[in-house]
Amino acid sequence: MNPPNAVLRLFVALDLPDSLQQQIAARCPARQDLSWTPAERLHLTLCFIGPTRAQDAPRIDTLLSAISFQPFTLEIERIGSFGQHHLWLGTAPDPNLGKLQADIQQALVAAQLIDTPHRAFVPHITVARIRSTDSRQLLKQLQGSLIGSPLQWEVDQFSLKNSLLTPTGALHQVLALYNASRVPV
Repeated sequence: MNPPNAVLRLFVALDLPDSLQQQIAARCPARQDLSWTPAERLHLTLCFIGPTRAQDAPRIDTLLSAISFQPFTLEIERIGSFGQHHLWLGTAPDPNLGKLQADIQQALVAAQLIDTPHRAFVPHITVARIRSTDSRQLLKQLQGSLIGSPLQWEVDQFSLKNSLLTPTGALHQVLALYNASRVPV
């Protein structure tokens, strides 16, 4: 339990099943120019909330609990980078994912817990930090190994997480899970 005046670093995410995390990790070749994300930290961020007082977490939980969605399947189909810093795997366009992300974002914006984002949502799983300077060449080299056979998973829940910063990287503490409806909404 966190003291009420504690500051949490919150985000909402889709967690990948353990088997998918291991499949992705197995496709990551040893390279000097990359620092791979540990398999257990792989996730798809739906909304970054940021620094938040612990006393506001129950309010966020109430908002997220009200979001209803049906299970859907996502497929990882592409590789990309954000500048020269982060290597990611992206999902195929999916209207269910877009609606879920928009519903979460709109609820948090309406409650004045986050500002309206200035960037479009780019669904991705950060898999590495890039240490080299030519990400375009790196993407070409890794395309075949990271995006070989299809990688899919059923999305049937999302989570509220707290990012605990440590000297060895961020640890992601699950604060709450939100399950999909199994009946039409």
